[in-house]
Amino acid sequence: MSTQDSDMTGQTAEDGEADRPTEEGTRAEIMDATYEALRKHGYAELTIQTIADEFPKSKSLLYYHYDAKDDLLVDFVDWLVEEFAAEVGADPADGAEERLRSAFEMLVPVEPTETEDDVRLSLLELRMRAPRDERFARRFEALDERVQKEFAAAVRAGIARDRFRDADPEFVAETLYSLATGTTVRRLTTDRDSATAHRALDDVIERLRA
Repeated sequence: MSTQDSDMTGQTAEDGEADRPTEEGTRAEIMDATYEALRKHGYAELTIQTIADEFPKSKSLLYYHYDAKDDLLVDFVDWLVEEFAAEVGADPADGAEERLRSAFEMLVPVEPTETEDDVRLSLLELRMRAPRDERFARRFEALDERVQKEFAAAVRAGIARDRFRDADPEFVAETLYSLATGTTVRRLTTDRDSATAHRALDDVIERLRA
């Protein structure tokens, strides 16, 4: 792959990005292995070896595609954006309220599992790298934008179908995403649960109803 070639996400090798797998099966296996390693070890103790321990193929394949741990993790955040996009808004029959609740619960589950929270905590650690690493900053900005885009699309759909009153979709999206991210940080770092956030979501939806 030349320095001018684009990778799967539209980034180029000129940006210092890794030569990412073009075979989806291999990339999915690497991302699954990274997910499991993050869940078990967290960012601080994560290494290429701990990822390789979860990877069903040769460790050398990881080094072929990624020069270092952070190169792989940059791709991992890209993968999360893709996975979120594939999960939300897929069924046009879903009502606007269902779309809002579904997207919100992906971020703030009513009853999160320990496994899910282990990964969320690792992602919080990764996000803290953004101020010092432009690659992570761009990826988390893309993740934020994609989530807010789904919230805004759900609000627009509700307005178009006369389920919601006229409202500013971007403002609602920003409000819900701020609520979700704030709740996640507090829940992961204190003993608070997500019940209040879901009551706040109910209140937002009630105010939107036509």
